[in-house]
Amino acid sequence: MDKIKGVIIASDQRVHRSLAGILKPVVEVAGKSSDYAEAYRAIKQTQPHAVFIEAESGDVMWPEFVAKLRRQMPGIMLFLVGDKDPDLILKGMRSGINDILPYPSSENKELLSIVRDAVKRFSKEEGKGEILGVFSLKGGQGITSIATNLADHIHRLTGDKTLLLDLNLYMSDVAMFVNLAPEYTVFDMVNDLDRMDEDLLFSSLARHKRGFYLLCGSEKIGDAEDIEGADIARMLGVFKRYMDYTVIDLPHDLSETTLSAIESVDMLLLVAQQSLPVLRSLQRTLELFDEIRFGREKVRIVLNRYLGGSDIRAYDVSRILDFPVSYKITNDYRAICNAINNGKTLDMAKRNTKINMDMGAVAASVTRIGPSRAGTQGLKRVIKGIFG
Repeated sequence: MDKIKGVIIASDQRVHRSLAGILKPVVEVAGKSSDYAEAYRAIKQTQPHAVFIEAESGDVMWPEFVAKLRRQMPGIMLFLVGDKDPDLILKGMRSGINDILPYPSSENKELLSIVRDAVKRFSKEEGKGEILGVFSLKGGQGITSIATNLADHIHRLTGDKTLLLDLNLYMSDVAMFVNLAPEYTVFDMVNDLDRMDEDLLFSSLARHKRGFYLLCGSEKIGDAEDIEGADIARMLGVFKRYMDYTVIDLPHDLSETTLSAIESVDMLLLVAQQSLPVLRSLQRTLELFDEIRFGREKVRIVLNRYLGGSDIRAYDVSRILDFPVSYKITNDYRAICNAINNGKTLDMAKRNTKINMDMGAVAASVTRIGPSRAGTQGLKRVIKGIFG
């Protein structure tokens, strides 16, 4: 997170200006107020990440105001601005503040440092949901099929709030794979980010009858031009807060929006097939990740449409890339086409097929739920799907 959104409450306009100026590198000030009632309305409307409250001597209102915000918005950061006397610190801690900031002065390094550290902590703790990306720089590798069926299996395994997010903004086709026609799009979501809360999110997203949620690109190709990398990062922050799992169908490019999404994932499934051109593309992708310092510990290689009799085996792929193959998904063109043409997931269309069991095994692995809970037709077959 580059910047957080903040509201400043202070009696003196000079404090407003000074704080806003000092905090500018890390805080985008969304509101300034000297009145608690006015400030409360602004906070409810703008949904800031942080509130900065001047604690004047003799003011008995701020402890109750802080306690109210802490009860209603447990994830928000609350800072007091005032003198660091023991009584103020004690009252602040009891009310639920995160930290106390000194009054703005010529020595502002301490103030900015405290807020920077808090922002770093907040960025790590603001959401506990997991974001999984499915990616290949080369098209035709079955990215959409894997993302769709992975989201279905994850929800079936866990019962958790699971979102399938299609970031192919110019050519979104996930909705066709699951026979849905969502009206709410990624473009709408970006426009609503400033007022997005849990109620608005879940009332806007389409939901598949299997239980997972869906968000796709717009039918208007031009809408994609208005979305930037920063919009994607903020949107994923919302999903991390309110979703347990977000599975992203990523485009086959290295655009600003794609890289922004990749940098936000907790795990990236790199998909490839058993051919030298595809493996060369995968090798270049790994080299690029090293250049941008995207940690390889987040990467899992998936061999899709796996053929046991191919000249290039999983062992050869690992040796060529100097990187382990984590998952193999059986080649079953007929089952996939049948599911897509009927607008169903594999588990709906062909539950007992090997390819569906392989998908379930991947879901069991990435969610860290053992094979005994994978819900397939036998423990041995699931274990075989995971370990190949």
